[in-house]
Amino acid sequence: REIFAKGWVNSFSARPGQLYPGGDIRIRCWSFDEVLDSIIFDRVDTIIKKYFDNAVKKFIIIDFFDKISNATRIESAVEVFTKLQNATPIICLSSCPANADKAKPMTFNKIAPRSDFATYLKLKQKHRSLLYSDYTVRLTPEPDEGKKIKQENTYLKVFYTTSDSYMVGKSTLIKDNGIETFVKVCNEIILSKAYNGKNFSDGDKAIHDGAHRKIVIKSHNKLIEYGISS
Repeated sequence: REIFAKGWVNSFSARPGQLYPGGDIRIRCWSFDEVLDSIIFDRVDTIIKKYFDNAVKKFIIIDFFDKISNATRIESAVEVFTKLQNATPIICLSSCPANADKAKPMTFNKIAPRSDFATYLKLKQKHRSLLYSDYTVRLTPEPDEGKKIKQENTYLKVFYTTSDSYMVGKSTLIKDNGIETFVKVCNEIILSKAYNGKNFSDGDKAIHDGAHRKIVIKSHNKLIEYGISS
């Protein structure tokens, strides 16, 4: 049966009396006001005690999506939901732009500050058990099903994360020799101070190999694959 009202907390289905070895509950704080925090707290607390009392691992995801401008709201929610007993809290939020429209072709530049991670570090000073998660999937909805996008009219792009910035490397349009210009973009990335080195992640290695023509990156799917594997 459904435990929570949709829109506040991700729905969770269970049979009465059934216990679980572990699990997580995502509280979508971006979708409700502070006045509801205590009500949501009581509901989540009840579910934890009823279904996860003996669970080895329990996680509470305090989700703010990309709504991070209201620092007071974030702080108040974390203050409330970190009080849930025997559950590890995770703050989930992102200041990464949903697309690379602001980035110019044939460049590798900063497009946004990592205010999300800076917010987490500030919260961590008071809430020592708090963990962090950003969004590794796109923030905007997928294109309409059946809608065809001409790949030649798109850019090859890399979203690159540093400790304090979100950066984007962007080719020319694929139809304007984009596959070749992306090699130049990869070279610009590995020569920049922001680059973490080829051994830092699978994504960093792919950028290095692309710059040295050990691999040829021709599609968005391949870039997404490297990003997820990192």
